[in-house]
Amino acid sequence: MPDGGSDHFAQTVQNLKRKQPNLLVECLVPDFRGDKKAVEKVVLSGLDVFAHNVETVEGLQRWVRDYRAGYEQSLEVLRYAKEIKPSVVTKSSIMLVCFISRFKITLCEFIVIIIIIIIIIIIIKIGCR
Repeated sequence: MPDGGSDHFAQTVQNLKRKQPNLLVECLVPDFRGDKKAVEKVVLSGLDVFAHNVETVEGLQRWVRDYRAGYEQSLEVLRYAKEIKPSVVTKSSIMLVCFISRFKITLCEFIVIIIIIIIIIIIIKIGCR
């Protein structure tokens, strides 16, 4: 798919909203390889929540994610979505199970991971004002 599936996401949102205008719609999307036109198409489709997962912390990206994806690219996709339409809710997730299964983490390390997640959320919110 040359547009990474963005047209399919956008059309689906538009069809849902046409049938149920009050329906809240969230899309969990790929990073579209950083294609801003694809991100824009989805963000402006009428969705309420734009979700893209960073999957893991920056240092583990190469072991967990496809080599074409990147931590900074994911953050840029989320920043750009917010820039295009500040009212859209943006969100991301991180896989804690990845840490637990590969590395036996302590409670202290788990707390650090939670703090990193909170910092990412703050950076995204502050960076897009």
